[in-house]
Amino acid sequence: AVGDVVTVYSSATAYTYSVRSVAKESITNAVIPLSVAGKVLTLSTCDSFGAKTDRFVVVADFVESHPAGS
Repeated sequence: AVGDVVTVYSSATAYTYSVRSVAKESITNAVIPLSVAGKVLTLSTCDSFGAKTDRFVVVADFVESHPAGS
């Protein structure tokens, strides 16, 4: 949901993002813009929540990073 926090971990760093948008897209819309300005996380599902023709696209903005485990 908009405003939720997503954390992605590498071996040494935790990256925090805030969800900007969640959109239900048709699977026939094959284009998901990945070339964006700034630090943006884009997540896409396939066939997980709706009919096999649906997918969700989540866009989240970078908030902060810190060493993993702290």
